[in-house]
Amino acid sequence: MDKIACMRMFCRVVKEGGFSAAARSLGSSKVAVSRSVSALEADLGLRLLQRTTRKMHPTDDGLAYYERCQALLDDFDELEHAIKDRGEQVKGKLRVSLPSESFSQRHLQAFFVEFARSYPDLDLELHLADRYVNIVEEGFDAAIRIGQLEDSSLIARKLADMEIYLCASPGYLQQHAQIDHPQDIQTHDLVADSNHRSGQSCLFQQGEQRIAVQMESRIRVNSSQSVVDFLKQGFGLGVCPSFMVQEEIQRGELQRVLADWVMGRGGIYLVYSHRKHLSGKLRALAESLNAYFDNKGQ
Repeated sequence: MDKIACMRMFCRVVKEGGFSAAARSLGSSKVAVSRSVSALEADLGLRLLQRTTRKMHPTDDGLAYYERCQALLDDFDELEHAIKDRGEQVKGKLRVSLPSESFSQRHLQAFFVEFARSYPDLDLELHLADRYVNIVEEGFDAAIRIGQLEDSSLIARKLADMEIYLCASPGYLQQHAQIDHPQDIQTHDLVADSNHRSGQSCLFQQGEQRIAVQMESRIRVNSSQSVVDFLKQGFGLGVCPSFMVQEEIQRGELQRVLADWVMGRGGIYLVYSHRKHLSGKLRALAESLNAYFDNKGQ
């Protein structure tokens, strides 16, 4: 008995609601489908389908077996396709979830333009969102995430380091009270990114010392790029990911404040499920992203 073939026929019977419809969709005969399901029931020692002269429906055991069986067949098919794809041209649909528009447009737009040009047979779909995306449930091949990753069953490949900076323009710092300690920032204006879960609470750490400071925000905006723009115009202090302000700091447009205190560290990650691990298109994406971020770090 070819058990996988029997499992496929059983699942198709449940999906189609009968032996005749399953046989037509499989290009087989009703007799062959019925014999395969009977052989599977005999091997398992269970009745999977309740048959009457008018209709067929799965038993409780049959429904439970169908759900697990279909998941296994999906995994098996994906594994076969992934192995075959390893030696083939990168092609097909690749769905990727990206973080906020500010980060993606500033740091990833150029990458994906070149990536799409390098793989013309790839159907690329990019989804930009600030919310947490469950890539498995929502049908994405991969996602790029920033910060400290929560424990999960996903595979994570670190692309780059990141740190949280407290920044302001040189002009703002010259015109306002000097900042030598985290407590000093309470008298200053804050330009807040409302996407941050921490809100207006800033946590500073230096060795074993930890200090949490509450700040009143003069301006709140749900875009890290807009925060940077307000800071450059001297509207106050702002908490920013390092990758959003590194160039501005190098050009002297912004200045890091309390640089000897740590506000948070993490990384930029490519995450994907184990089921996608062998995919040729995902492997191409991972290798290209690694090369891109390595070049940016040089």
